[in-house]
Amino acid sequence: MSYMTQNIYRQGHTWYVRYVVPTKWRKIVGKDSISRTLKTRDLDQARRRKHAKLDEIIREVEQLVASKLGGTEEAQEAAGVLLDEPREDLRDIYEGIIDDRAQDIADKGHEAEAQRYFDIATGKGVPISVVADQWLASLQGKVTPGTIDGRRHAVGLFIEAMGDLMMNKVRPRTASKWLSDHLEKSGRSPKTLGRYIGAMNLLWKWARQREYCQGISPFADLARELPKAAKKKRAFTDKELTIFYKALERRWNQSPKQYDVGLLLIESGCRLNEICELRVKDVQPNGEVHIRDAKTQAGNRVVFFPSERAQEVLNRRTGGKQPEDQLFEELRPGGQDHKLGHSLSKRMRATLAEALPNAKEQGLDLHSIRRWAGTVLENLEGIEPTLKERMIGHKTGKLLTDVYSSGPEKKRIKMGFEVYSKDVLRRVS
Repeated sequence: MSYMTQNIYRQGHTWYVRYVVPTKWRKIVGKDSISRTLKTRDLDQARRRKHAKLDEIIREVEQLVASKLGGTEEAQEAAGVLLDEPREDLRDIYEGIIDDRAQDIADKGHEAEAQRYFDIATGKGVPISVVADQWLASLQGKVTPGTIDGRRHAVGLFIEAMGDLMMNKVRPRTASKWLSDHLEKSGRSPKTLGRYIGAMNLLWKWARQREYCQGISPFADLARELPKAAKKKRAFTDKELTIFYKALERRWNQSPKQYDVGLLLIESGCRLNEICELRVKDVQPNGEVHIRDAKTQAGNRVVFFPSERAQEVLNRRTGGKQPEDQLFEELRPGGQDHKLGHSLSKRMRATLAEALPNAKEQGLDLHSIRRWAGTVLENLEGIEPTLKERMIGHKTGKLLTDVYSSGPEKKRIKMGFEVYSKDVLRRVS
């Protein structure tokens, strides 16, 4: 281990100490370094003897420099351990102290911890955990708590599997071994593994900018080694969505929230949490609903629910409540992001699995409702393409509508949802 052989080396069977002469005095001394035998073959004994031998060499160098320079000011500076030099010999003293402490740790049976201590104290490296803590702290307020927790989990998985290595000692083969020997054997999906790898790449990018490490991230090409993802997610067909809708309808007495949320998803194309986060103040008597806390800025929009069945849900959910009350008061925050839709999504997925047993294998999930709504909107005539994007909560890709415009007038949005609602009733009754 490096801390055990600091300033000493073995030649044959005998240990020697090496002193590096300060650059300023090398011409006078005539050497870059001075080596002396420690007269032992035992490493522990060599370590104990080296400090006294180093002091002896330093005194000799001081005397030699002083005698060559006579009574000059430089000679006076050279006396007293050459105080004006930020020198190699002082570093030797510091590293000697660190070296002794590392050996004390190793003597207690903790060699890995001793090496870690020595590398950190001498500036030879920084552990992943130390850099990761700083990185995650810097993300506060910039990304969601769930995103931070996910990245912390990825770093934790690497450290658990490969150890809390110094960042500058992680190589591409280390990253590849993590993937092949641990991640791929965990049973997690390729998409999940991709998120873990992406998190490590982001950590390395942040660390490189702050000079904790150099070069390309050892995880840079790791995603190419991932197995191919399972079947791509897709939209419901009309028949499949009708089967799911009827399953929700049958559960109304046991779980009205599943039916209520499911119906509003179908009739609007909203994301699950956009519906679950609604408050009474967001709902107007004419079926007008304001989405305020969407996933994206474009998602903050106005939607309309013209159908009688949707308005029945809204009227029932708003009746007798205060403006700040939740529309779905039975929902509680859950998951890493503390979203109201967390537990409900699990129950609705279970209902989907009962109604369509092969749903997962077929690439269907709750978001397939939104995919279905997007498909319906895309094929509807009588609605402008940019209005369709606004209705679903996406950017239009046009500077005028995305940047300068305040959005379409409500009457246009309402007319768009009236056309959409009629087609929904025809497809899912």
